Amino acid sequence: MVFRSDSTSAIVNAALDSLGVTPLPCFIGDSEKELVRVDEFQKEIAKENALDLWILMHLDLRHTARVKALMRFVYESLEVKAELIEGNFKS
Repeated sequence: MVFRSDSTSAIVNAALDSLGVTPLPCFIGDSEKELVRVDEFQKEIAKENALDLWILMHLDLRHTARVKALMRFVYESLEVKAELIEGNFKS
């Protein structure tokens, strides 16, 4: 049986209901206490699914106060959660 879904919450719920193994972003999987990492696949999956975060903005707006404030907020928010996002979080 194969379960497929475009919904991250449906995939997480399927894993929580013991329907199988699924790759999840660390910040999602590590936040669910009932889920356990499958370590032998972790490095392979991480290499295949490494992503950069891009934030696009109009060139004319990048120096405005509100855009600078948003960028500062996003950066600081991500920095606080870096360990969890990168998969180095240990509960």
